[in-house]
Amino acid sequence: MKMDMKDADMTVWTEAEFEEKCTYIVNDQPVDPSTEDCTLTQAESSLPRNLVFKYAGNGKEVIGIISKEYIPKGTRFGPLVGEIYTNDTVPKDANRKYFWRIYSDGELLHFIDGFNEEKSNWMRYVNPAHSIHEQNLAACQNGMSIYFYTIKPIPANQELLVWYCRDFADRLNYPSTGDLVMMNLSKYI
Repeated sequence: MKMDMKDADMTVWTEAEFEEKCTYIVNDQPVDPSTEDCTLTQAESSLPRNLVFKYAGNGKEVIGIISKEYIPKGTRFGPLVGEIYTNDTVPKDANRKYFWRIYSDGELLHFIDGFNEEKSNWMRYVNPAHSIHEQNLAACQNGMSIYFYTIKPIPANQELLVWYCRDFADRLNYPSTGDLVMMNLSKYI
């Protein structure tokens, strides 16, 4: 049964509740290699129509994702696409910046690596939220996939910023918000 999203505090939801109570589903743009614009990577081509890229000053490098229009609370994006590695098959020189862990029965099963833009989707460009106040997406593992859910309405022209839902954060031994992680990282910057 779907519920009224307006008053729901989605920051305390379990992964099962996100899957069960999600109201809207936004799919990636289909990527057709035969008609694809050769200048775009698979990650760029997969961007849903209600989102746009945020570019660096040079206008070429994608540095984030912006909403093109209002996105309601309870919207699901995904799944995350990337190369799959187990602990034994991770390349020695892998850039782990885009790694997402997939668990089964509490044990690490494999990683989804979004580094390669030709084998990933647009979700690789979503930046982490630095605080609960700026977070508007929660990352959840449902089955063997990662989805991003809006935890509050996102107005047009706002950057999408993600942090882990409570269950996922607990599995990773991360804080339930990005605040503590960002404070720890700032010591090294």
